[in-house]
Amino acid sequence: MDIRIATRIEDIGISPEEWNSLLSGSETNTVFQTYEWFKSWWDVFGKENRLFLVSVIGPHGDLMAIAPLMLSSRTGRRTVRFVGDDKADYLDIISGPEKQKSIECVMEALILNKNEWDCISLRNIPEDSITCRELKRISLETNIRTITSQISCPTLVIAGREKDAGRILRKKTLKRRFNHLRKNGELAFRHIRDESEALRCLEIFFDQHMKRRALAGDASLFSDQRNRDFYATLTKELLGKGWLLFSALEFNGSPIAFHFGFDYGSRVLWYKPSFDIEFSRRSPGQVMLMHLINYAIENGRAEFDFTIGNEPFKSQFTNHMRMNTQLNLYKRNPAYLIDLSKHYILKSFKKTRRTK
Repeated sequence: MDIRIATRIEDIGISPEEWNSLLSGSETNTVFQTYEWFKSWWDVFGKENRLFLVSVIGPHGDLMAIAPLMLSSRTGRRTVRFVGDDKADYLDIISGPEKQKSIECVMEALILNKNEWDCISLRNIPEDSITCRELKRISLETNIRTITSQISCPTLVIAGREKDAGRILRKKTLKRRFNHLRKNGELAFRHIRDESEALRCLEIFFDQHMKRRALAGDASLFSDQRNRDFYATLTKELLGKGWLLFSALEFNGSPIAFHFGFDYGSRVLWYKPSFDIEFSRRSPGQVMLMHLINYAIENGRAEFDFTIGNEPFKSQFTNHMRMNTQLNLYKRNPAYLIDLSKHYILKSFKKTRRTK
């Protein structure tokens, strides 16, 4: 096996086509792992981090695995993370059929370069991936400490459960909100397919989101120009491939809600909504959601994935719960013991809140 580490984008030596071809056969295959997502994030946020991308090349020169990692110091520690871990809801080591061997090679690279990092923090690894299990096994063998935590990922499974999805669309609350808007004006729902129009609509989307968050008393992520640039870059990279699902709900010709989401791998993914606060009492966000679920059903998608976070509203529209894992690895005891204490305090706090 040939294990390579790239610390600059120009040194990766993997074309977008090779990257996405490997991803298409990987155990975890999501839009957040595509080359286009990786490059979009790095172009905007990369200068704040150091690339540490590990690739594994087989004996015949074939690409076996990609671990799109970086070194970040934003917490005061030198931490190995997945590239884009603050924006992506699913991440993993990208690998062909020999994933166990690939994970061993990635971990070998990290251990050989252990003087470069203080800890490893890999977030949002889906529960059906073998990555966490294998990394924990290797850590036990190499005297590296681990801490794991999980986050909920509710979803509406459609394939094989079409009646469930249909019942959700027939909920009286949804129909009432839809009918109220339709009876009081011209209501239209559409997906924005043209790049120029999408970039123009992004500005309205940003404005809606900022006004809504200001009303709630906190700041929108779009107050940061870098996040606006990231969404614009994603739009340019993903729209033409059919992976971006940028949708608008219009009332009397004006947009009252948007949703910036994805249509990838037979799943529609919920990502970032916005709505006009002048229409908040009419629940345009729920009307938008109704249309998006209907789109997923009509187009034969296997599920409508609400991605990470178990916000209360999601329970009304989902029928299955998955989990993502965060795996932290430590080579020294002090950092491990500090984080372990924090982990148990947080766990105890959440348990107390549930029992109240």
